[in-house]
Amino acid sequence: MKAEEVKKDLKSLKNYTLAINKLRETQETHIMRIKMLEKMQKSEKINSIIERERKLLSDLDIATKISEAQEIEEKYMKTILSLSPLDRSIILDAYINGQAYWKIGVAIGYSEEGVRKKISKIIKNIALSI
Repeated sequence: MKAEEVKKDLKSLKNYTLAINKLRETQETHIMRIKMLEKMQKSEKINSIIERERKLLSDLDIATKISEAQEIEEKYMKTILSLSPLDRSIILDAYINGQAYWKIGVAIGYSEEGVRKKISKIIKNIALSI
């Protein structure tokens, strides 16, 4: 497998992770709105708004994004888990947890550029292992 393919897949995984988190936040907002509306005095208008909120909730389709992320994770997880603890932590934080490189660097004592270089090496190692 080529390193570019691994990098592309891991970037997709990161994007799915970020999208899932945003969708979850949006879901929480709509659930909160519904709860607030349900406490209000019932009227045709309130019922209509509640139904629209429920429709928006059903349209979020978080399950599909989670399934797509899982497919990528399953492809790479065995190899990622076989990495050294530091490399594993960096890859998981960067691509599965969606953390910024500078935050990872602060946590492990690397610069942002150092994290980028380390990730590039890790991706090459993953590509060779698969």
